Amino acid sequence: MRSRSSYKPLVWKLCCIGIILLSVLTFTSLVIPAHQFEPTLSGVPYTLWVGITMTAVIMLVNAVGAVFYPGEESESGENS
Repeated sequence: MRSRSSYKPLVWKLCCIGIILLSVLTFTSLVIPAHQFEPTLSGVPYTLWVGITMTAVIMLVNAVGAVFYPGEESESGENS
């Protein structure tokens, strides 16, 4: 079984790719269609609630990337 540290570079790269794709997708006509306000969710227009959802997903991917960042780890016995 592989340890968590062996997955870090893979998860980090997937998070980077995910952030780039989500950022590009946010500005496409899928998220920001011209002159479309329907459907609404609790009175909030489509563009706004999809934008809020995309932001939440980007924040979640960013948090996962922060946990799996493959940077140097300090050893538990060292004092800086």
